[in-house]
Amino acid sequence: DFNLQQNQIKLGDTLPSPDLKGNLSAHVRLQPELINLSAFSLTLDNKNEIQFSTKVKNFSTNPKVELNFKKASFQLTDILRWGAKWIPPLSGSGTLKGENLSIIALFPKFNPDSVSLRDGLLTTENLTLNSKDIHIEKMNSSLQVNEITLKNGKPEKVSADLKMQLTKAQAQEAKIQNWKHTLKLNASGSNLSQVKVSFNTNMGSVQYDHPATNQIRLPFQAEGSLNGNWERGNIELQKI
Repeated sequence: DFNLQQNQIKLGDTLPSPDLKGNLSAHVRLQPELINLSAFSLTLDNKNEIQFSTKVKNFSTNPKVELNFKKASFQLTDILRWGAKWIPPLSGSGTLKGENLSIIALFPKFNPDSVSLRDGLLTTENLTLNSKDIHIEKMNSSLQVNEITLKNGKPEKVSADLKMQLTKAQAQEAKIQNWKHTLKLNASGSNLSQVKVSFNTNMGSVQYDHPATNQIRLPFQAEGSLNGNWERGNIELQKI
């Protein structure tokens, strides 16, 4: 176990240095080669935490990395505070979470070969974000990562489901209220050319303030799906 408080890191300027506490369990075996970090947990400034485990096999010749993110949770207010020196002025609140994401990566002769991500769930809870040009209010969303595969740095397969709802989004003269959206995506093959997509979006109100036409406001709803190979130009719009 470890517990580090009132930390301070200086590289020219003073860098963000949250309080840290956590624990880990690890062992190394030479025959057969294995680095096993069976449990690692870290808490930052009390309300942010990450838990994961990892294995590295054949680490001196053809490394295989198995990484499992059991849980991660971060407060947006803390992320913005830590990154204040490098990002534009922003304010916000809410929680970003992830869980059960499995990653397997192969590096034959230390060259990147394939990376596979499976079964992860990424969510936002009551996310509110304010900047000079954009306002987002109470966004709740989930991204289910069924499978993402990369081969030699290029995407080979993507399967994911997205759900999102927010109370309000505003950018300059445009405003959306009570927006609900779902998306299912499956793509594979060369350049992810074989695709199957379905979506449903429902906006309670879309508003646009234009100097020439004054205010335009109307509800908007759309639903549809498409399937085919975009490289061959045979995309079929099944319904909309």
